[in-house]
Amino acid sequence: MIRCLAATCVLLAALTASGAAGAAGAEALRLREAAACAGPELRLAELLAPGQDCALGDRVVARSPAPGRDGRISRRRLARLLADWGWRGRLDGPEMVRLDSPGVVLDLAPLARAVGARADSLLAAAGLRRAGELAGWPGELVLSSRRVRWQLALDGEPAGREARLGLELTDAAGFTARCRLRCRCARPDRVPVAVRALASGEALADWRWEERDLLAVDGEPLAAGALAGAVARRAVAAGEVLTRRVLAPPHLVTAGREVEIRLEHGAVTVSTRGVARGDGALGDLVTVKHLDGGALRRYRVVGPGRVAPAYR
Repeated sequence: MIRCLAATCVLLAALTASGAAGAAGAEALRLREAAACAGPELRLAELLAPGQDCALGDRVVARSPAPGRDGRISRRRLARLLADWGWRGRLDGPEMVRLDSPGVVLDLAPLARAVGARADSLLAAAGLRRAGELAGWPGELVLSSRRVRWQLALDGEPAGREARLGLELTDAAGFTARCRLRCRCARPDRVPVAVRALASGEALADWRWEERDLLAVDGEPLAAGALAGAVARRAVAAGEVLTRRVLAPPHLVTAGREVEIRLEHGAVTVSTRGVARGDGALGDLVTVKHLDGGALRRYRVVGPGRVAPAYR
């Protein structure tokens, strides 16, 4: 009996000593009071006090505050993350760690000039021209350094007379900033305009070509071949753009008359004949009945008495 009791005491003492040794050997980490964020992703090692080291130090624990801003992260949140990652030690230090992302204010003037030049290139590729300054700049842009890379892209097809563009800036540390910019735009092209005023029903005799903004023109400007002999549908002012809304172009194809149907494929041209079923000016679609077989097909008027397939 005495021997059994002695053995039990020895075993309890050994277990107690083992538990104390295990507790003493548990890893403990200490947090610093404040951390300066070096990039957009906050890593555990940045939050540990000097001299602290952990195998999980490279793990991302949160997003850093934006440059020029500050924030906080709680010790409780970090402890939960460490537990999820399988760490079983003790986390000491402040209840909240202050986070600071140093920032500098960018000089917008040179940036706006460079972005404007790039916007002009993008709009020119789409057949457009900028008709005003870029709008939508923030009051200030703050990043972690003045060394930035930027990209500009059109935000979809321009709607009406306004184009929208997306600007993304990235600094040396990896922080990004985004701006939604917009500008008025024009679609310049040479169009015919009236040299002098025309009365309703008067035939056009003189015109000149000028560069105008197609986005501001009401209607489709007449092609060069449709101007001579066009008749005013209403009174036309001098300098007004000559469109199908204000002029009725002369008919180059007349209903009941024979027309030449011209089919072209590369250097090969084949012609046949047909009879127009309606009148048509240059560019109009008319129905033509083929003389060889009587088939009815739609063709586009391309000249006096001539039609071609509408897909050209």
